[in-house]
Amino acid sequence: MDKKKGLKIAKNIAKIVVTVGALYWVFSKVSLKDLKEAVINSNPLYLFFALVAYSISIFISSSRLLTFLKAIGLDVTEKYNLKLYQLGLFYNLILPGGVGGDGYKIFFLRKRFNIKGRKLFTALFLDRLSGLWALCLIIAALVTYMPQL
Repeated sequence: MDKKKGLKIAKNIAKIVVTVGALYWVFSKVSLKDLKEAVINSNPLYLFFALVAYSISIFISSSRLLTFLKAIGLDVTEKYNLKLYQLGLFYNLILPGGVGGDGYKIFFLRKRFNIKGRKLFTALFLDRLSGLWALCLIIAALVTYMPQL
């Protein structure tokens, strides 16, 4: 076995160990009994609508990111971008700070497409900024319908 293949196997083993460790840590902090009770007592229709709304949100956010990536000249398919976006979400959940997924996207896209990191950083920053802008617009629209506190 050559050195490169051995290193690749070691990396994969390390990834599995870290993932299993993270999952163990999360599940040791969560009471599965309480989780089961919460799911059983919830309205399945509300859970379904929440899942649909979350899926639509991911699709819209992924499409927004694709627009910024195409603007900097990356030829990325929608399917590939959606996978990349979901991997970014996974890393945002696992890594502290909420920007681990963006760092992963920059690293991975830079490695695959040989593009400057500054361009990718700008595209991802503008994607985040446009998401914040959309949230501000939604809040502004909803505030007009709120009764005075």
